[in-house]
Amino acid sequence: MDLPVMDGGGTAPAYDYRLYDRIWQRVSPDLAPYPELRNGEGGQCPAAGGLVAPRREGGEAPGNGEEGCCLEEAALPSLETLEEFFAMELAESRCFRALASRVCRRDARDLLRRMADEKCRAARHLAAACYLLTGRCPNASIAVERRRWPSLAQALRSCWHQESCNGLRYQQAAAESGDRCLEELLEGLSRQSYRRAEEILSLLGDVIC
Repeated sequence: MDLPVMDGGGTAPAYDYRLYDRIWQRVSPDLAPYPELRNGEGGQCPAAGGLVAPRREGGEAPGNGEEGCCLEEAALPSLETLEEFFAMELAESRCFRALASRVCRRDARDLLRRMADEKCRAARHLAAACYLLTGRCPNASIAVERRRWPSLAQALRSCWHQESCNGLRYQQAAAESGDRCLEELLEGLSRQSYRRAEEILSLLGDVIC
């Protein structure tokens, strides 16, 4: 994600698009991921939890290893996608926080900080899902690149595209998961991404008008 620097110097960390490439390859390999956005032309993605185990009739949760259990061997094909989503949310949380420290508008700063906190929580939920699958925590090492944007409006434009595309990626992954718990988790994260896109859109309108 491209981030502006409002203080006239230095650079802010930006998200490495290679993580998105890997997620798109897993979720929808026949689609080219947002080429217009990469080229700076502002391509758009169409807009559109918790972890709840499926329960038996009578309210009893199925036991370990039984058919219908969540986050067991049948869900392992989704592991790499979950790890990449985890890295994505963690990187974007850091990016939003770095951006918040560089803007002058209080409403923009407060919104970006809140979104950074939401993304951190999302990363924790994804890490917990990975741990339930494997018994180990995902790697938190994240590669970032450093870029600059000339204005807050340009930064919000980039953030909007990122969040709307995240919403679509989560929707696609939920549909492909084949696991009820993962589906609910990913659908919840999709809704959060679309909501953040709406909030960014509202703030952008105030900034440019």
